[in-house]
Amino acid sequence: MSLYRGSKREFNLKWCIGESRLNVETCLEGPIFLADSLMKTEWSLQLSITNVSYILSLVYSLKRADEDDGPNFIRMCFRISLNNIPEASSHGTFVKNARRELVLVQDLGTLTPDFLTKGPLWTICCSMWMWMEGPIVIAGECRARTKITTTKLSKCWEVFVAW
Repeated sequence: MSLYRGSKREFNLKWCIGESRLNVETCLEGPIFLADSLMKTEWSLQLSITNVSYILSLVYSLKRADEDDGPNFIRMCFRISLNNIPEASSHGTFVKNARRELVLVQDLGTLTPDFLTKGPLWTICCSMWMWMEGPIVIAGECRARTKITTTKLSKCWEVFVAW
């Protein structure tokens, strides 16, 4: 029997990046998405690769929008993965006060030299969840696609679940 009586509120983002090779010291920014099931908060994802003393590191950033319709503080967990590669996945991180203007950084550590050649299509999956009082809410889902050309094109759309 669970000591906590509440329901899990979840939101999942699938961000596909096409026509791009990840380069060191560049940052790919995803579109802003609305997480209705997480108290109407808005978020964006960033992916970057850093090079410190010839050691490559993969860094994800999950940023809450400066202004949204959500509360000032929320408690939540998040997990991010890239192309379902085990060494490029976080294991779930708890955030006590996800306030506005907060950037959550997940450094996944050292990458192998051939990692950058695994493109040109990258898929980043981000799951966010929290526990709240109240009825169970259908997990929200959003998909975004970014194509890097001479100009960056991004599109974001919500996935609706019908009962």
